Amino acid sequence: MSTIQRSRRRQETDFKILRAVLHIATTQGLGAVTIEEVARSSGVAKTTIYRRYTNTDDMLDSVSRLEAFNLPSLNTLPTPSKQSMMEVFTRMEQAFVYGIGVRTVGMVISSRNDFFRNVLHHGVLPVLQRISEYFRLGIRQGVFRPDLDIEMLTTMIIGSLVAHHALAEGILDYELTSKEPCDEDAVLPMLTDPFNPEYAPTIAHEDTQSSTKVAQEPIVPPSEHASSHAFKQPGMQSRTRKTAQTSAQSSAQSMVTLSMPTAWAQRITEQLWPAISA
Repeated sequence: MSTIQRSRRRQETDFKILRAVLHIATTQGLGAVTIEEVARSSGVAKTTIYRRYTNTDDMLDSVSRLEAFNLPSLNTLPTPSKQSMMEVFTRMEQAFVYGIGVRTVGMVISSRNDFFRNVLHHGVLPVLQRISEYFRLGIRQGVFRPDLDIEMLTTMIIGSLVAHHALAEGILDYELTSKEPCDEDAVLPMLTDPFNPEYAPTIAHEDTQSSTKVAQEPIVPPSEHASSHAFKQPGMQSRTRKTAQTSAQSSAQSMVTLSMPTAWAQRITEQLWPAISA
């Protein structure tokens, strides 16, 4: 095996460990993160993990600094325009989905735990900084309004992304655990148009109360709010373990630029462009 192949395999292994740790921490709490559990979820042998970290604390410290995480698709920003804004939003969503995970983004934004604050500093804020730079460039070039509140705008964008994925996961969980069919025609507009107020009342039913709560209140890590509704749903534990292994085994090579914009990127671009363009 060549040096390049060994380096790539090591990077892929590190990324599997990172994804497994983040998934366990955000779904079961930091107390559930052990080298044994990470090995089981990631498919990486315990001996391999111990060659990298002396103990669980050492592993958590390394993961919180996201040493195996990078954002190649956000390194270069395109010339600001409506089309490029959609592309930037798609790349941002992709960076989180294939990187630390959108669930993790929601957790770290509201948590005061040192581990999650480090993840916020190393994995979320750099992305938001790049998005802010894109809008500042657009202001200088006369594409966006000069009075644009960039801080408020980026907050709205990341909030929309987290809510979009949180609602999608909540509705999926309800569909899998409920005997009642899910009305996709009614659901999809809510997920793709988070700024439309007419959809808010339709979510506030007893069956989807937890999904509404995710969108309206700060998302708290399970370690700080162990009574999360998600852990009370039947069949969640087995699907959580399966999801953990699937997520952890996603390779760093999966972070490639999407050729088509995502549904969320398309909808939020259409909603924002008339309000922010010059």
